[in-house]
Parts: sequence; structure tokens; C-alpha cells
Amino acid sequence: MKEEDRKRLGKHGYSGKCAPAYEGEPSHFGTFSLGIFEWVAKDNGRGVKRGSVKVRVVASTGCRDRAYAKAEEVARALDVGAYSGPKRVVV
Repeated sequence: MKEEDRKRLGKHGYSGKCAPAYEGEPSHFGTFSLGIFEWVAKDNGRGVKRGSVKVRVVASTGCRDRAYAKAEEVARALDVGAYSGPKRVVV
């Protein structure tokens, strides 16, 4: 396993396929979400992959920056085992 993958293993990340590219981007969607997941080892042991979503941050498309800030905050809290909030966080 690569050193980069070893550093990510067990840490948390987030992503959102329908997230606006920038604050205030026009969209036909009213809301979007960011899924916060744990990096887990691949079955073959060669790298890491995204685990299942543990927490989802939901926001209106006009609140992109706040949603990413909240996702970062929750991911860091999960990394140190200090998150005890809900599975669905609305920003």
C-alpha cells in the first residue's frame, strides 16, 4: 500500500456529486448534500476506497461554503472520535 493511502486509512473525507462548483452558482437543484465517509482498505489490500457514508450534510445551493466548512468540521470530529451529532446535518 502506498504511503499516501496509509495516511488516509481510517481518516474521514467528504464528497458531493451535485455540489455547486462555487458559491451562488445557478442550479436547477434547490439543495445538495455532502456525504462524509471513512477511508477503508480495499479487499485486495492494494490501496484505500471510500467506505459507506456516516454523516450527510445537506444545504441549499446558495450555502456551498457553509456546507463544506461544516463537512470539514464533522470529518475532523469523526477522525478523533468526538462526533456525537446526527447522521443528517442541515446547514
